[in-house]
Amino acid sequence: MKFLAIWAAAILMGSGLKQPITFQARNVISIQGSCYNAGTGEDFQVKAFAVFGKGELLLGESNEIGTFVLQVPDSTRSLRFERQGFQAAIFPVHFSGGAEGKVPFNILVPMSSVDSQSVHLDNRLYLGFNFPDSLDVLVKVVKASNQAIVTELDSRPIRRLAPFFHLRNVAPDSYLITASTKDGRQLLREEVTTAKGFTFKELTINAPISTTSTSTPTNSSWKPNGSEILYFGQSSYDLSTEVRERLNTMARYLREQPGQKAQITGYTEDAGREELNRTLSEYRARTVMNYLKSLGVPARQLSLSWMGANSPAAPNDTEQNRIKNRRVVVQFSQE
Repeated sequence: MKFLAIWAAAILMGSGLKQPITFQARNVISIQGSCYNAGTGEDFQVKAFAVFGKGELLLGESNEIGTFVLQVPDSTRSLRFERQGFQAAIFPVHFSGGAEGKVPFNILVPMSSVDSQSVHLDNRLYLGFNFPDSLDVLVKVVKASNQAIVTELDSRPIRRLAPFFHLRNVAPDSYLITASTKDGRQLLREEVTTAKGFTFKELTINAPISTTSTSTPTNSSWKPNGSEILYFGQSSYDLSTEVRERLNTMARYLREQPGQKAQITGYTEDAGREELNRTLSEYRARTVMNYLKSLGVPARQLSLSWMGANSPAAPNDTEQNRIKNRRVVVQFSQE
């Protein structure tokens, strides 16, 4: 993507001198909202600055009722808000996954007077959504480490109120965001890592691939031979290029044959603790299932199980045999 070269009058940190600086940005992000008096709750006018590695840029001022609309370069490291008689509010900002600037984010920032206690700004995750008006989806946010659910969102109130949402008091961590149709077809799966301050993440959710009717004959010459075995790297649940290509073929077959079902079972070798092996086998199976869903396979055609190191395909006595046990088995059957 072509970089935008931006010239601006900047206040160099620590020097107090104004002179032009150059910074680069892939995109400009629209951030709107207001700052308010933490003691009274009243919105007021402020000046807003974008802070970079070598300087800072005056982005603008809020209007007479305290609302601002800022165009923030995605190379910004921090935002700072100032008002005479109040302590400056400054916090790091992070634009996850190369935000494209298609979604306006809305923030509210408390500020305290110079003679009162400082306001602590919590860590926040802001999600902005791009998706068709006709599409109803369920968005789920879970911790990537243990799949613990953080929140679930329905697209209808999001669309009615605003195309964004935010989570407060978010611990710096990796989070998995998925979006699925009401019948279980996964349309989006993205991971975001939050850090101290405000993290902004744009999400584009496309309409699902239409499936063929039950009366449409298959156009694919591929047919499963009872079961298919997919192999994984050591201690990994990532899908290799080869596995993805095979799953693409399976997904096409399942979409064209709605009467077929696929039982997905994850396995591991016997190295390490039993409970960790069971978790790894679950992650492998879920990764396969979610990838098939993302390709338009309905959830009703898929079932899931995991066995850890139980039922090995070969003795765990050589590396060659252990490779055979790092697997997911997809068993096909007629509904």
